[in-house]
Amino acid sequence: MWMSKETHLRLKNRLRQFDKQRKKVMSRWLGLPLAVLNHFSSTEKTLVKPEEIQRIVIVRNNARVGNTLFLIPFLNQVKQAYPHAEITLVGSAKWQGALLQELGINHFVVSHFGFRSLLKLLLTIIRLRKTSFDICFMPCGSAQDALICSALNARNKIGFDHERYHKALTHALNNTSFYRHAALRSLTLIPQITPLSLAKTCHQLRLSEQELAQGKAARQALADEQTLVMAYFREARGAKQLSDDMWHQALQALSETSPKPVVWIEILGPDAKQGFDPNHLSCHCSDLRELAGLLRHFDGFISCDTGPLHLADAVNTPCVGLFTHTDPTVYGMLGDNVQYITNPNNFNAKQIWQTLLANGPSSQRGTLRLERIKRAKTTSRDKSPSVEDAHLAL
Repeated sequence: MWMSKETHLRLKNRLRQFDKQRKKVMSRWLGLPLAVLNHFSSTEKTLVKPEEIQRIVIVRNNARVGNTLFLIPFLNQVKQAYPHAEITLVGSAKWQGALLQELGINHFVVSHFGFRSLLKLLLTIIRLRKTSFDICFMPCGSAQDALICSALNARNKIGFDHERYHKALTHALNNTSFYRHAALRSLTLIPQITPLSLAKTCHQLRLSEQELAQGKAARQALADEQTLVMAYFREARGAKQLSDDMWHQALQALSETSPKPVVWIEILGPDAKQGFDPNHLSCHCSDLRELAGLLRHFDGFISCDTGPLHLADAVNTPCVGLFTHTDPTVYGMLGDNVQYITNPNNFNAKQIWQTLLANGPSSQRGTLRLERIKRAKTTSRDKSPSVEDAHLAL
């Protein structure tokens, strides 16, 4: 007998809590192996001159959609600071390379970090060690990132100073509090080592003309321009979830106060079999870039603090974030046309519509930053980023 959805979610949350504790215990004994691994890599204490930097590797071993999208500002900053360098990104899952294509990444490598895939991890490290990188960036400190970073051959290994991870680095830099948002903190790394002004960079995905055209055609098939197309995603991890009753009340309030007819579409996660409202459409989308192209042409998106919310924000869709247990100043959206609900009992539907429709329908909004650029050669072209792989988690 299959377990219920509630039992399945509770089990997943328990496993996440266990994994969180495991990582804490693991990080306590990292100092010695980090120092040993770093000793056998080609490092230099002197900073490499910017004009000498030809090969850069960035280590971010995390497979959540939100955290993957939060890496975009830093990737753009690296390209700005080192426009002629070849960039390798070490990630945790194959779909990440496809999701981040068109951002100037030359090579995407899956680390295979895990006890079950230890042999693949070792083979990946051996393969990466054959390349002598000029810089290895560790923009977000973690035990897994530190172990991978310490094992690579790089003249400089740069990240923020951390009592548990600094032995993986040659240059542990100040972790300033200039930016509070998790996606922007890493932007203070490079200005500390090279002449570069501290400024926000674009956080948006770059979609191809074909992806945009497919999304626009799908939107036109759903409704005419006088009808609003609104999407929502109900799933979230742990305490970030809202009950079905709270969702029903919120969507009903929005429907009753809408200035135009509305077509509601529920975006379903990999574990959901059907939507909770029979009067609404539902959508299973197995390709994250396809979903991004679709959301780009919607009039609004509503979700708790989850990966799909940040995916919608990354394509400039007007968003309403239900942040009941996380801080939006740290994990919130980076776009301009957004609104936060921190207390679902104080749900002002009219005010939400004013925010969502501030710039008119999605078809008339300003053009997203979608430069026509040549596809960078990566190792992730053979598979699209799928919802099933990504688990739609922040």
